[in-house]
Amino acid sequence: RRQRQMCIRDSIKIESGTLTLVDSHPAAIHKFNATNDLWSLQESGGKETVRGGIITGGNAGYNDGGGVYVCPGAGLVMRGGSIVGCKAQQGGGVYVADKNEAKTLGRFTMEGGSINNNKATSGSGGGVMVFESSFTLSGGSITGNTTSGATYAHGGGVCLYGSFYLSGDPIIQDNTKADTTDNLYLGWQTINITGPLGKNAHIGVNAENVPRTFISGWSDNMAGENPADYFSSDGDALGIGLNADGNVVLGSLCTTITLNPNGGTLPEYSLVAGQPCPFPPKPAIPSPDGMRTRSSAATQWRTSPLTVPGS
Repeated sequence: RRQRQMCIRDSIKIESGTLTLVDSHPAAIHKFNATNDLWSLQESGGKETVRGGIITGGNAGYNDGGGVYVCPGAGLVMRGGSIVGCKAQQGGGVYVADKNEAKTLGRFTMEGGSINNNKATSGSGGGVMVFESSFTLSGGSITGNTTSGATYAHGGGVCLYGSFYLSGDPIIQDNTKADTTDNLYLGWQTINITGPLGKNAHIGVNAENVPRTFISGWSDNMAGENPADYFSSDGDALGIGLNADGNVVLGSLCTTITLNPNGGTLPEYSLVAGQPCPFPPKPAIPSPDGMRTRSSAATQWRTSPLTVPGS
């Protein structure tokens, strides 16, 4: 028995309840051509391949949500398939709207699948626009999306003006704003780490008011890990590092140093310019009778912050 291929060639509007996308035929092959920063479906003769069920060809014109528009109080759960080749003023792939009269937010949960090669024609969020709503990301990829070069247009991949909850192995990479790298735009928002990140997770970020911390929950879920292994800065003059309190900071170019007290190498960290270095606390060394403590004269432990100068 031949399985049918799911191919929706229009936009979807979720007005209430929750729509769950699950790919029942991931081996299905669809062909696309790339024209004007947007992929278009060309089943015969297309040069780009997308596998599985697809939502494609949605064009919201001067409205929002080219692939899927999530209304206030409604929800979208994406576990498979692809949203590809859609466009809108904002949220070329997905637009998640703010609260309604009952003050309930739009909700988008992405656990798998891909949002790729969509376009915001004049506003923000080439792949996903989260407007004062909620986005939970634990898997899948958001790649190849773009937004216009307008000053107020942000987030070729994702533009975030709401709550963002992150875990697992998601990828937000290779998205652009007018041919400039622009993956996840945080504005003044914060990433909430709700569980461990996998080894394949990688997200490019940029934000307003830097240098500043931009992640909460790092020490609870990723203690001992280097944030630069999972996040990268989309700005040429910015970098990712830890400050003295163990918080993840986006700031000026980083310098990596290695501390080697008493012949033992401490973990290497990327240290952000203008932020204190995360030196360990001064240790207490037992005296011979085990009742008193004294400081080691052989090891000089720095107790006051050392600031890394900018490059």
